[in-house]
Amino acid sequence: MAIVVNIYVEDSKQYGGSFETMEEAEQWASNHSINKSEIEHRVEYIEEHLDDREAKFEALRAKRKWILDATDWLFVSDFRVSTKFRKIYMEYRQYLRDLPKIIGKEGVIKLEEFYHYLRRKYPEEFMDGGDSDIILKHFYSKI
Repeated sequence: MAIVVNIYVEDSKQYGGSFETMEEAEQWASNHSINKSEIEHRVEYIEEHLDDREAKFEALRAKRKWILDATDWLFVSDFRVSTKFRKIYMEYRQYLRDLPKIIGKEGVIKLEEFYHYLRRKYPEEFMDGGDSDIILKHFYSKI
């Protein structure tokens, strides 16, 4: 849920920001409040419209399906890949399948790209001697 904070002041200037949580919005508003004795101000919170959220969720589902379909070939029996690589690909695909549950808990509609997932879960693959280039090349070759 995005929260928009708009602060209106007497001179018709408008100040505002967009935040993920109400706490962030309230903190920002308190940090930027104007001395009430000098200028009256009003803060309003606008929650992201439900239709926008559903549209984002639908786009995420479509992207997720597309990635799963595009990476099916990695599991064809005649594609030779190490057990380690296959395990990494399977874990990411499971992450994609679990996304609706993750979104339900966190409330943020966001898909972690494979590159970032690999870097977060397997940082050693990006160090000297790591296989990140090969892992990424296979994964992204059909996407």
